[in-house]
Amino acid sequence: MACLCLVENEPLPTIVTQFFTEIDRFAGTAPQHDDITVLIFECRV
Repeated sequence: MACLCLVENEPLPTIVTQFFTEIDRFAGTAPQHDDITVLIFECRV
């Protein structure tokens, strides 16, 4: 989750892209054995 701190002020598409990039980097060549679901909300005050 530390990777999200790097993009916290970026638009949502950038955050999603970075999130999946970091997941791929972390997993390396290990096969994916389950689905990945991500919910990202934007709060406008």
